[in-house]
Amino acid sequence: MPIPESQLITWSKQGAIQSSAITHKSVENCIKLVNWKKDIHYRTYLQGSYPNYTNIYGNSDVDLVVEFRSIFSKNLSALSFDERLNFERDFEGAKYSLAEFKLAVIEQLRECYGSQIVKNGNKAILVKGNGNRLDCDVVVCNPY
Repeated sequence: MPIPESQLITWSKQGAIQSSAITHKSVENCIKLVNWKKDIHYRTYLQGSYPNYTNIYGNSDVDLVVEFRSIFSKNLSALSFDERLNFERDFEGAKYSLAEFKLAVIEQLRECYGSQIVKNGNKAILVKGNGNRLDCDVVVCNPY
């Protein structure tokens, strides 16, 4: 059964541009409300279809990355003994963990939207949408 041309036209139109922008700004502004210490650095950015302009009609969630820039993950297994010693000399341990940062983000999102709206998932934090906001998957990560 062929797909009617009218359905193809509907699918080819970009999805919820305004509500995705409202969602992005709402969640980003909520996270900014945390009284972060001066040595906490992070950046937020959209991931997926919206920043790439590939979202389609009916594709209704927003993916927001919150990248914790005060720390980085590492793999020292390929370093020699001396290289590891140099690394340990040049870099001190982090004051904060990614888990602590993520917990602060979750707590703030629950403060803004309520605990029934914010769900901590396996990979992302879901902020359920409402009339103005779309669902938003918040991914908390750090550089590697």
